Amino acid sequence: MAAPLVSDSKRVLLFMMRKLSISLQTRKIYKLIVTLLICLFIPLIIIQSRYSDNDSIRSIKYKYNSLQNIKTVAQKKDLLNIDLTKTLRFKDFNRSPVHIETLGQKYTENQLLGYVSNLESQGGKDRATIGDYEREATCDTLQYINKVEYSKETKYLPLDLVRVRKELMTNPKFEFLRKQMHANNDAEKDLSDLEIVQKYWFTFGGVSVWSDEYQCFFVYSRVIFSKIPRRNHPHFSLVAAQAFDKNWNEIIGLKVPYVDLNIPADVEKELEKLDNDLGLYKCDHLKAIGKDASFDKCVEEQTKIKLKAEKRKDEIISKYFRMYPSVLEIEFKSADKSYLGPEDPHVIMKGGINGDGIEEPLVFFNMLDHYSDSNRRMFTFSPHRKTEPMIRMTINGRKVKRIEKNWAPFFVKQSNTESAFSRGTVHLIYSFFPLEILKCSLNDGICDTVFEADTLESTKESEFLSMRGSTQFYKLPSDLPQVKGKQIWVGFPKFHLNGCGCGFKYYRPMISVLVEHNGVYNLELVVPSLDFGINVLSWDLKGHYCFDVNVLNPNSINYWEIVNQNPKTLEFDDYMSLTVSEADSNTEIVVVKGLLNYVLGIYRDKPMKEDFEINKSSNMIIGKTVGCVAKATRDDCKEYGKTHPESDKDS
Repeated sequence: MAAPLVSDSKRVLLFMMRKLSISLQTRKIYKLIVTLLICLFIPLIIIQSRYSDNDSIRSIKYKYNSLQNIKTVAQKKDLLNIDLTKTLRFKDFNRSPVHIETLGQKYTENQLLGYVSNLESQGGKDRATIGDYEREATCDTLQYINKVEYSKETKYLPLDLVRVRKELMTNPKFEFLRKQMHANNDAEKDLSDLEIVQKYWFTFGGVSVWSDEYQCFFVYSRVIFSKIPRRNHPHFSLVAAQAFDKNWNEIIGLKVPYVDLNIPADVEKELEKLDNDLGLYKCDHLKAIGKDASFDKCVEEQTKIKLKAEKRKDEIISKYFRMYPSVLEIEFKSADKSYLGPEDPHVIMKGGINGDGIEEPLVFFNMLDHYSDSNRRMFTFSPHRKTEPMIRMTINGRKVKRIEKNWAPFFVKQSNTESAFSRGTVHLIYSFFPLEILKCSLNDGICDTVFEADTLESTKESEFLSMRGSTQFYKLPSDLPQVKGKQIWVGFPKFHLNGCGCGFKYYRPMISVLVEHNGVYNLELVVPSLDFGINVLSWDLKGHYCFDVNVLNPNSINYWEIVNQNPKTLEFDDYMSLTVSEADSNTEIVVVKGLLNYVLGIYRDKPMKEDFEINKSSNMIIGKTVGCVAKATRDDCKEYGKTHPESDKDS
């Protein structure tokens, strides 16, 4: 419908210009004005004609309104007063990861308990003392309760283990695993492929991230092979890669060019040429011109060469493209041992629409490092790079622990001073309480500690080592302005308690708000426990009771988008999608609605200090919040144990 309107507007505008020119033609000064007006309006007509479809016009208006919006605000609480209604009205949701079904599905409201830190003392900024904060900062005053909504239904992501096993058996890059896989030959000889994977192969939780460039989700899942067979005793693990559309339907055969190779501009044309080179061409044209005999002969020849030719084609393509689905080529020293290969993958998207540089996913994992010290080390793998995709991570000036794991990645906005030869850097949360932050090179994996416990002179009272990294940390939605001099992220860590009242081990998600100002980091809000409204699957996969290990893990944040805003209350209609897993056995998608209002609400409902200052009271301030969080996690475990007793196992 846009084209006729554009055409009419052109005719009216040109008619008025001609009339104006005739009436003023005797005066040179007015001729000059008319000429200038014509020069001004013609580009507008061209632009309007070029973008005559509704989606493009909406995109232009969205970008225009975005430019008119405030780029920075002075304080965090100012984000509560931002009006984005005009901008969001023209936002192009065709490229948004939010599917229309997500907007229409049912949600349940929950009152979510959190604890803040760094409150302003009632004695006032100038007269406050350490004693004031110690007296005033109780769990009641630090407590913050507000609503969020969880999607009533979750989606489970499938993973074809038969397909994964077949790739391992046929791909030369996984030759190093064959001896381990063939160790069960006698036991497997009478089993079908499906029966084999059902008995000896397992999936743990997958992690996912949205690609704006490819308009899909990239999902990376841990796959386990156990000869025993037991899900919690892997002989080796691998990472399977999949792609899903925005409604979580798997995409088979997606080709993503490696970002560090030169790929022809017209990929489809070059692939067609490759088919011809390999003799993979269609015979339909012969039938169309009535050459039935030639057609039959052509089909016969194609049938003979098809399998070998397609295998050759796949081998050639794999040199230039990451294929989805596939298994990541993560090499490790194969031996007749257990717990080999990559475990606990995490993911983050580098660059792209909301970042700097080329868009590419980064997968982080821990793995026994048999090539050096046999400790469990952290690694990063770049699925969309051909040259040195795997990097081992080390920390300058720090002795590596026997087990390094659960580092939570995030990106810090920096001045664009990186060399074109560099892959850049990533920040990772090494520990939460005490808070320690690493800055790591993606070229060689060398990390520097940029914020550490010694900075705050942390003591035992501010420690909570049961809090561990899980999802990546995600910046506030990009529609919002920046807070001057500050960066804010939200992530979902997890806590892990032993013998707390529900089984042997108990894992649950948490929420944390991380704020940075002048190189000083602080966890401004911690939600001790949440369950997304899920009745957690027991470890034996037979019920919902406390038995052995009781696990609900947050794996990754898929996206966080604002889709609307109430013009009166200025509350946001925002959606965050996450992957979570129960009993380390599945990958499911949950959606949290209204998390942005929850996070920003602390600056309305609590007397928060604008900046976290490092001084002699810093450790005590953090310790007050830590004490409340630690107690709440223990209480949550005990309460869950009472309502889901192991005795239910026998009922």
